[in-house]
Amino acid sequence: MLEGLLSIILNKNSLFKLCQQVFRPCIYKVRKPRPSAPSIIASPVYIYRLYTVGSLPLLLPFLAFGDLLRKCYLYSARKEKYLAMAARALLLASLVLSCFLLPCYGTVLFSSLQRTLAVTASPTSGQVLKGGVDKITVTWGLNQTLAAGTDSTYKTIKVKLCYAPISQVDRGWRKTVDDLKKDRTCQNDIVARPYSPANSTAQSEWTVERDVPTATYFIRAYAYDADEKEVAYGQTTDAHKTTNLFQVQAISGRHATMDICSVCFSVFSVVSLFGFFYNEKRKAKSLLYSDVLGEMLTFAMGLSENL
Repeated sequence: MLEGLLSIILNKNSLFKLCQQVFRPCIYKVRKPRPSAPSIIASPVYIYRLYTVGSLPLLLPFLAFGDLLRKCYLYSARKEKYLAMAARALLLASLVLSCFLLPCYGTVLFSSLQRTLAVTASPTSGQVLKGGVDKITVTWGLNQTLAAGTDSTYKTIKVKLCYAPISQVDRGWRKTVDDLKKDRTCQNDIVARPYSPANSTAQSEWTVERDVPTATYFIRAYAYDADEKEVAYGQTTDAHKTTNLFQVQAISGRHATMDICSVCFSVFSVVSLFGFFYNEKRKAKSLLYSDVLGEMLTFAMGLSENL
């Protein structure tokens, strides 16, 4: 009902017609001419004009009020529309601005780092290490040829196991990217230690984990500042990552005991299959012999009775 009244108020013509229908009987009774009035006054045309004109003063306040409500409603609707459009525009502008500011905030490029750390590792070039068995000894420290104070911002050293280019071919999840946040070269952490300028050289021993995939690797160390941002690096290979590379052979999950057990179960299954067929044939033959013997006995008994 409220929705119907609101639609009538918002439509000026509908409101006018409604007021005419409501006030017409009252005005008609007031303005109805007496029988003694001239015939021209009693004519339908004159009466219609009379109560229509007479009803205008009563309709004007309602029309004005309805028009005011209609304007207020349209203004509020238009205002809400403009506010919604402004909110969407502000949100879109914020998203665009954040997209432009995001690459510029907190981004560290590998090409911007200086190679100030000297890193060495125990594996020799071409050596194959087994996951979960072999160990790697890593030594890192500041390059002594650099000027004093180069490591003033170093707070933490993180050593990582990195994929060589030969193990990155056709593997997007190992792709090298200049942006270190998107770089997938070094995914395996070896050790992380605080950096001490007084004792810049450190060493750590690490056992190759079982979940390290089979690939060719090298070792790289990053120096971090107080804000956990990379400020320098060092690695066991050259700039093109072609020297001092070693391989890791992941565990296959196979052991000699498992191989022996699998062979034994395979032989047992084959022997069981042949034994099953032999037993079935033997049962079939025994049933055949018993049937023949029963028929022979029945025939002999029949002959003896006849004799």
